[in-house]
Amino acid sequence: MKNLILTLVLSVVTPLVSIASDTVELIPSKITGSLSLSSEVLRNGSIYAYATDGSGSANASFTGSTYSILVPAGKTWKLNFTLYPEVPAASGTDGYISVNLPTEISVGSDE
Repeated sequence: MKNLILTLVLSVVTPLVSIASDTVELIPSKITGSLSLSSEVLRNGSIYAYATDGSGSANASFTGSTYSILVPAGKTWKLNFTLYPEVPAASGTDGYISVNLPTEISVGSDE
């Protein structure tokens, strides 16, 4: 019975060790900005950033019109936003706006 318990513990710990050995330290960088809508007040939103080379992605939520997202440095990123404008309580609807920025943002590394 002791061998059976030891085997079960090792099978749970081994994947954690293997994952830890494959971890790469990335230098974080921050993309920040602000958004506005021409005819609406922005309540909140979310931002999704993806590396143009397909090597990573990140997402974050924000309140108001100012956003900030941490991404690994040394890559070029594209941004997608989902924006939720203020809606009058009487309307009873909650709409959103999806925005894909055509601009690529290069984030340098601070090595």
